[in-house]
Amino acid sequence: MASISVRQNRSGSMAYVVRVYAYRDETGRSHYLSKTFTPAPDMSKNRIDKSLQMIRAELEHKAEHPSALHSGLRFSDYSQFYLKKKELSVSAYTLQSYALALKKACCYLGSVPLERISTDRLESMTRRMLEEPSQYGKPYSASYIRYVQTIVRSCLSQAVRDGILEENPAESNRFQLLRPGQKDPVFLELDEAQQFVKAALAEPDPKIRSMVLLYLYTGIRMEELCGLEWRDIDFAAQQIHVRRASVYVRGEVVTKPTKTRSGTRVIRADAAVFEALQAYQSQKNGLPEQCVFTRSDGGPLIPGTTRIWLRRFEEKNGLQTVTPHKLRHTFATLQIAYGTDIRTVAGVMGHSSPMTTLTIYAHQVKEASEKASLAMSAMLTP
Repeated sequence: MASISVRQNRSGSMAYVVRVYAYRDETGRSHYLSKTFTPAPDMSKNRIDKSLQMIRAELEHKAEHPSALHSGLRFSDYSQFYLKKKELSVSAYTLQSYALALKKACCYLGSVPLERISTDRLESMTRRMLEEPSQYGKPYSASYIRYVQTIVRSCLSQAVRDGILEENPAESNRFQLLRPGQKDPVFLELDEAQQFVKAALAEPDPKIRSMVLLYLYTGIRMEELCGLEWRDIDFAAQQIHVRRASVYVRGEVVTKPTKTRSGTRVIRADAAVFEALQAYQSQKNGLPEQCVFTRSDGGPLIPGTTRIWLRRFEEKNGLQTVTPHKLRHTFATLQIAYGTDIRTVAGVMGHSSPMTTLTIYAHQVKEASEKASLAMSAMLTP
């Protein structure tokens, strides 16, 4: 937004100050472009207005095209231009993820002028992230480092399109993105999962009972669970319609589409899930709440809250510590182990394709195939 203010010069003549917002740096400080215009004494109001509009257009053009600002533009400052451009093409949740990745990159590249960012500097950033612990004292994962590398590369590509850089050093053959190894999913064994179900069925709070059973019997994602609305629960058909996800962005809970197009799906679940949900609904005494899981005041629930509920449930029942994602992996692993075909598992999990399921659960699929082969041999061999 542009603003035009009037001030009086020392000589007594009137001057106009045109000010346009340019960007916000990594510290949160806003930067502006401004220009002072002093009209001639005999200039008409029409000509003054036209001159001010021309100045405004010039400043807005500079604000939108950072290459016109000045040479020596730092990576930290340009990254804010990049995020501003991305506002138009990505969701608020994705934009926040980009911003966090660039904030981490700015720890290593922030003060460096764009034209001085080289392949060596990018490799140095990667080495330091591999060597230094995170704020939690643990090493950064290879997948996180690769994500930061990818966003930096995208940011520098935009600088090339803006005419600031002639080429992107992150696209050089010398610069290699980390290749994280495929980790085997962590899950509960059958007897451990049965302990969770037993404890959940004995849980007096229907909210906690519903949450644990939904995680174990449907493989639903944490954000999808928090996005569930009562209209998504079909008690008669014993089906759950997954249509949206709730995420925490910039201090508030927002609703967004599911992670992939395949994420919008219908899941059949055990009768115990719907019994728990009915008890939970009755406990609410018909409150006009849209979402199934809410804060105590009825407001939207921050997805991470379910981790806290789960942790309290585990401590209360002497169970091992798990995450919502571990329960999701448990659901998929048990489905595969007991013969559910991969296409069906992929559909229930909301994966974009069965190949995703095969990649994640390759070890489980191999074990299921070996069991099927042994069973076949037992049937056919006299």
